[in-house]
Amino acid sequence: MFADPCRDFPLTPRAGSPDSLQIIATDCNGNGTTLFQTDLAPFVGVWVEAFEQITYSHTGKYSVVFNLVPGQGADLPKRRQRREHTGQD
Repeated sequence: MFADPCRDFPLTPRAGSPDSLQIIATDCNGNGTTLFQTDLAPFVGVWVEAFEQITYSHTGKYSVVFNLVPGQGADLPKRRQRREHTGQD
């Protein structure tokens, strides 16, 4: 899954019930696989930084860490801060 260097990992807010935040792995042909989806509510109205780390290989890895920009008040819930996917579907 992560061996393809033209793979894309868009971070996408989605309208729905509830609104959600998705991370989708998209291949060179535009085919997508949802790696992660969570409620968008904790992200609404605050500034966040996202740090992505991607390892491209046959056993590659994708991780993202979300942090509030300093001075915003309470932290995001810990269970929503770090998500990893190893590409071994």
